[in-house]
Amino acid sequence: MFCVGARITFGDGRVAAARNAGELEKIFGMTSEFSAISCFADSIGLEAELSGNSGEFRYENRDNGEKFSVNANSLDDVKKISTHFLSTGERCPDYEWNEQ
Repeated sequence: MFCVGARITFGDGRVAAARNAGELEKIFGMTSEFSAISCFADSIGLEAELSGNSGEFRYENRDNGEKFSVNANSLDDVKKISTHFLSTGERCPDYEWNEQ
């Protein structure tokens, strides 16, 4: 595991924490609407603003000044991007990230 955990905000304001990708998958398995995800480890972070089952992710590496974004168009995309980062600390290579 790369990241120390992720903070997930539900549409109704509740907050959950996941320590690893397995816990994140369990949270995504809930029948709830998600509004945000935030995960940082040292100087690398992934944040998302979600609306329904889609949203925009922002990846930042403060050490080298990298900033990228990508849109997630489904809950499956949200899950894949989030769990990949939580496990590796990297942008999911299955998506085309836009440099900011």
